[in-house]
Amino acid sequence: MGNPSDGFGGKTLSLSIRNFHAEVTLRPSRRLVLVAHPEFDPSSFSSLEHLAGHTDQNGYYGGLRLLKATCRMFKQLCKDAGVEVSGNFTMSYSTTIPRMVGLAGSSAIITAAFKGLMRFYGLTLLDLKLKKEALPQKILDIEVNELGINAGLQDRVIQVYGGLVHMNFDSKLIKTQGHGDYTPIDPKLLPTMYLAWNTTVAEESGKVHSTAKQRWIKGEKLIVDGMKEVASFADEAKKALVADNTPEDLAGLMQKNFALRRKMYGDGVVGERNIELVSLAKNFGMAAKFSGSGGAVVCLRIVNNKNKSSNAEGEKDQEKNKNNEENNKDEADDPFAFTEEEENKIRLSFISKGYEFARIHPNLSANQPEVGSNIKRSTSYFSGGGDAATVAAAAAIKNTKSCRSPAAKSGIVLQID
Repeated sequence: MGNPSDGFGGKTLSLSIRNFHAEVTLRPSRRLVLVAHPEFDPSSFSSLEHLAGHTDQNGYYGGLRLLKATCRMFKQLCKDAGVEVSGNFTMSYSTTIPRMVGLAGSSAIITAAFKGLMRFYGLTLLDLKLKKEALPQKILDIEVNELGINAGLQDRVIQVYGGLVHMNFDSKLIKTQGHGDYTPIDPKLLPTMYLAWNTTVAEESGKVHSTAKQRWIKGEKLIVDGMKEVASFADEAKKALVADNTPEDLAGLMQKNFALRRKMYGDGVVGERNIELVSLAKNFGMAAKFSGSGGAVVCLRIVNNKNKSSNAEGEKDQEKNKNNEENNKDEADDPFAFTEEEENKIRLSFISKGYEFARIHPNLSANQPEVGSNIKRSTSYFSGGGDAATVAAAAAIKNTKSCRSPAAKSGIVLQID
């Protein structure tokens, strides 16, 4: 909620989900090697038609530039902090995140790579003279300054913090303290939500932001006032969840968020397919808004107070549902959830028009490894499934500003949801 105001000094409410992940693997090697992904970084095609089709679907850029830029920034941060690193690695990546539909796929790879480098060399943020709150900005700098990708802070904050976070990007705050204010909120307060995304030809998400930024800098009233209003929706959403216990209010805020975005950007920028996607969700009784910059939308079933009370059978059932894990909710007691049969019917309708539809599975805790925590040395490190499950045989070692040799490690695997 509140996007795209994160790129305009605004506020957002953002959620990390377990549906998809990006994974970066580092293994010791004699030379530093960045491995091309066979699907996203191909250099061989069966024909011109194959090349054109792949480019239409995936764009001109794969993930190698993300890894290279991250490594360069990491080296510079080490140099600035007076830290010397030694030992080479082979770095590879994979991702299940749908590409170029505003689901933070690029920043997820960068975040996983950065955390992987920290783990590989046995460093903490303290060693790099960074605060956790400052790390999202460094990740954004990799995209904006190194690669020229037009983006905001929201995605990078949630990938560093995990869970559900209210974010305030007020320019005065960032100027005085170097970062925004980031307030974690219990993700269990959220109602059941859904995600729908475009599975056909995608566009690079940065294009959606381009003209709006220029108009905002020029002080155009529609953009300046509009971004302030969009930012206020994040505060209202937080209040609905934390103070009022009225998650059904989120639907109206989502509709306002999308309508105002459409007004500011215009249908030509928002895109016919995106408008169709929101309209399709509406046909099934759901409010919908962009999850990011376009191509995917968050959907919430519209429920009024009367239906909520009737379906939940009073305050006791509501409290019971609140304490249940998201995956264990009983649809009969959850007014925001469709039955399995209904979900399948809706999904088939979305698929028939070139979209995909799925229930959102929130990531209830911070992504591992938690940045800034004590480093543990292990033969292997895995963080999988988005549930912060970790398999490691490790012994704690003391924090120090000197780097440990990675020679004893068989590999490091970092997964970011």
